[in-house]
Amino acid sequence: MLKSILIFCINFLCCQFLFGQLVFSTLKHNFGDLESYDNRFVDITVVNKSVKDGYILSVRKPSEVVYIQNKALVAKDSTLILRFQVNPQKKGRFSYTIQIYTSDQAEPHILTLTGNLLNLEIDNASNYTACPDFNARPISKNYNFFDLTVVTIDAETKEEIEGSQVNFIQNGFSRWKEYTDKNGKIKKQGSIGFAYFEVNKQGYLPFERGTYVNNDRNRVIIELTKKPFEKTEESVLTHMEEIVIDDSKQDSIIKQLDSLTSISFEQLPEDNFDPRYFHPVNVTFILDVSSSMNQGEKMELMKYSLNQLSELMRQEDKISIVTYASKAKVLLPPTVGTDKEAVRLQVESLRASGMTAGGDGIKMGFEQAEEGYIPNGINHVFIITDGAFNHQTYDYKKIIKKYVKKHIHLSVVGILNDSKAETSMREVAKLGNGEYIPVFNLVDAQQNIRQLVRKIAFISK
Repeated sequence: MLKSILIFCINFLCCQFLFGQLVFSTLKHNFGDLESYDNRFVDITVVNKSVKDGYILSVRKPSEVVYIQNKALVAKDSTLILRFQVNPQKKGRFSYTIQIYTSDQAEPHILTLTGNLLNLEIDNASNYTACPDFNARPISKNYNFFDLTVVTIDAETKEEIEGSQVNFIQNGFSRWKEYTDKNGKIKKQGSIGFAYFEVNKQGYLPFERGTYVNNDRNRVIIELTKKPFEKTEESVLTHMEEIVIDDSKQDSIIKQLDSLTSISFEQLPEDNFDPRYFHPVNVTFILDVSSSMNQGEKMELMKYSLNQLSELMRQEDKISIVTYASKAKVLLPPTVGTDKEAVRLQVESLRASGMTAGGDGIKMGFEQAEEGYIPNGINHVFIITDGAFNHQTYDYKKIIKKYVKKHIHLSVVGILNDSKAETSMREVAKLGNGEYIPVFNLVDAQQNIRQLVRKIAFISK
């Protein structure tokens, strides 16, 4: 009797193995941290290890999850792929439980998808509501880098343009600068995220454009518009070439200037920040990282401006960073000017979201400027924003007046702001004994803040 029961149990287990075994590659997947532009899908492989065909009967899932499968039948000794895409409706951590019913067992297989969405889509129309087909690659940190193709064409003729110089910028840094080939193309490595393209070609108007790039958005076509015909263009270009000063000549120029009884600000090269001619500077940046700054090229221009000034800083200088959105916080306390890596890391980490607590940011920024105060130096605060201050706003005018008396002044940098915002920015800058600095393109971002810092730090004789 006992022997018969044992034989029955063995046969039952064998039947379960032979006739009911669809094996899933995983039933748990963590997407990790996701940006708004990241791919959000994962492939789950189902292997049929039984001696009969199997089927996916049904999938029960939350509305934020969509899926496709590459076939209906899982023949014996074959595989099926289920692709799941998550579409969280809000920022933050998410966890979805999916029930997958198969023909091999009565109870469902339980799949869990988790992760952390850092940012929502900029516009209301998400690109991620539908599950990508199987030509797209699933998400993996290995796919942060991909082949990016940039093509420049004539806006009128649509013909490819050879020899266009393309500057590829991400997180405020130039990642590469190349010329298009005879087919008007450049194929270089890109990385997932928002990218800024600066394009120049003799005879064409300069071009700037920001866009998201990733594995699927890996081809950028840029149309260049020819310059209006100018008879003096060649002579102007020749003159510009003549006044370019390379690094090897600067030392001799400075020696000649030293022999003069007095040196004006205009006589010094634009990248000169020699301690003999410029006071030490303590600069504090108050950065608007509210949701409005996440529109178009604003964040990229702000990051580029910060990095350009950071490259100018010296050992005797200090730099600090405060951010504000729904609330303000210190991102970088007063730091020696030569610690450029600390600045770079903080700038790269900047993300925009939330409301605009401008008054909080001004208060906290002046406190950091006071902490890093340099006696007999220049102590200056810069607000970088695209608009006015409209959330939890202290009477920032009183704060500005208070610190002006302590010789800590304030300027306002407008990033792609409108005329209405410019009016209020100019008023605030005037109150802070500073200036309004417009930044509407890459040239502005490269030069405007740098040159103002040099101007106010110049030692007049």
